[in-house]
Parts: sequence; C-alpha cells; structure tokens
Amino acid sequence: MLKREDFYTINENTLKTYYRDSQTPTRLYIYPALNAIVTARPAKAVRQYLYTEFRVSGSLLKRLLVRLYAALCLNSFGLLASRSIRLPADADAHTLIYPCNKKYRIFHFRENTVTVLGKDTFPTDDLQQEIRFRTGHTAPFIPGLVRSDASGYTEQIIDGQPVARTGSRMGQLCDRAFGIWSEYIAPHTQSVPASQYAATLSEELQALQAKAASLEKTYNRPLLTQLTQHLLAQLQTEEAIPVSLSHGDLQPGNLWVERHTDKLYIIDWESWHTRSTWYDRALLYEQLRKQAGLARFAATRDLTHATVLLEDILFRLRELTTLPLHYGCREFDTYLQTLQGGIAHV
Repeated sequence: MLKREDFYTINENTLKTYYRDSQTPTRLYIYPALNAIVTARPAKAVRQYLYTEFRVSGSLLKRLLVRLYAALCLNSFGLLASRSIRLPADADAHTLIYPCNKKYRIFHFRENTVTVLGKDTFPTDDLQQEIRFRTGHTAPFIPGLVRSDASGYTEQIIDGQPVARTGSRMGQLCDRAFGIWSEYIAPHTQSVPASQYAATLSEELQALQAKAASLEKTYNRPLLTQLTQHLLAQLQTEEAIPVSLSHGDLQPGNLWVERHTDKLYIIDWESWHTRSTWYDRALLYEQLRKQAGLARFAATRDLTHATVLLEDILFRLRELTTLPLHYGCREFDTYLQTLQGGIAHV
C-alpha cells in the first residue's frame, strides 16, 4: 500500500472520519511490515492476534525470525514504528487498527468486536455488497453482523486463525470448508448452456469495460479483447455449465477455524456473485491468485478452464473498477500478460 497510494494521508483521513466524535488525544504507531497501527504498548490480546496473523510457514529459523521481529516491534514502545500519528481517538492498548486493500478493520478487544469501514477516497461498493450477502444469508459458517450501515459494519472477533496458517491441517480444513460451501449452494445451482452463459459473461465484460473507461483506467485493452475472444469461442457449445452462488475469493486466507471448537467460518464476502461452481473450486485448489498457479491453470484448454478464466478476468476487471485513480492498472496488465503466457503454452 505504501507503494500504491498516499497511504499516510489516506490513513489519517480515514481515522479522523471514524473517530470524528472523539475528544481524547491519542498517539498511535504505524508498523507497515506488520500491517498494524497500535498504541505504544499494545495489550496481550492485540499482540497475540498479530502473532497468529503473521505465523508463517517455512523453516524453523524463518518462523522464529518473523516472530522475533513482530515481538520487537510490538514491545518497542513505538521506537520501531515507521511513523506515529496523534489523533482525537477513543483508542487504547486493546485497539488494533488493521489497514486492508480497500477497507480498514478496527479491532476492539475489550468488546470482542471489529468494525469494518471503507478507506478514504475508495468506493464503498464492495462493503455494501458484503453487507447485502450477510444480511440475506444466514448459516453457521457465515459470521453474523452486530450492526451495519452505509459506512460499514461491526462483527464479533473470531477467536481462531486463518486456515492458511494451520500447516499440515490446511488441506483437510480446505476440503471441509469446500464441502460445507458446496452443500449450501446446491439448492441454488442451475445448469446453463455454455453459449448462453458466454453471452451473459460478454454483457458483463462490456459493462465493466465501459465503467473502467469512465474512470479513465488505462490498461492493455487490445490484449484483454484478444484473450476474452479466445476464451468466449471455447464456450460456443450447448454443453451445460453449473451456475450458482459464488464466494469469489475462496482461498485459505478467507477460511477461519475457531480455536477451541474447530468450527469453520468463511469470511470476506465482498466478491460474491453468480458464477460457475467451478470457479470457487479452482480458486481454492489451483492457486489462481498466484502467478504460477494462474499460468498453470491457463495452460489447459477445455470448457471448465475457459469458463473459470473468463470469470476470473471479470473478477479482476471488477476489482479494478472499485479502486480509485490509477490504482490497479499495472497489476491488471501483469495479470493479463501472465494469462497470455499460460494460454500460449496450450
């Protein structure tokens, strides 16, 4: 975020808006490597949450070094912070401010709640998309909302860890989560002729391109056209495609397992949409969010792969249109080039 945007200005404006009714002067310390903003001496609950969040895989030495770095920062009384900020804010040692890609999570460990709000200058479409899903769908694996409004929502803190941090259990937990999700969407699933679904995707593509143009987003449009025409041609068949509810970002980082109960939650519903059931499976098992995984997946030509790649292009283009200014254009071009390289190996 430091490279992509004027983070410190956006951060200050976002927090001023959130704490606009506060009169308590508070100094907060920013640790970009930990993606955390805390007081000089954060409480044990804050430190434990961050230790869990930054529990990396790899060698024992690597894990120890990462834990040591996090511990040094959080116990440095702000000396290792990149910058501090003084605000009238009702924040204390039990507060953790966690900047994300397009939103902020503000944890209140005393109340065991986290408030999610949009970043200053960023559209809030995705936040409202998530609120619509979570107020319209109730299931044990969907975290409930404490409250919600036009600015964001508040939910309970999950006492657990992301499945991505569970080591040898990750595969088993991913299978469990996908089974739960598959069972939930089964009543919503319909078989749609591939050619009909291609027409739907083509309409969505045109609408998103028009929106990107209105936002003056600059990216390799000829390459996008070339790739989408190539993939749409593979859907010109009457074979059936199973279409249903789709999470849109089903990956181990968005699956959480509760510490004492082993209960699974699926979080971050801002990208839900109607897609093929193949899409979420590919995200979870084929690592489409990584360049190597995307290139491997693109190097196979069949109806499933073509459908998923088209849906992924739409996902990325929709993501681009929810970022302000020029943000995301370079990354989108890199994505298109990776996709082109994979398809070229077919």
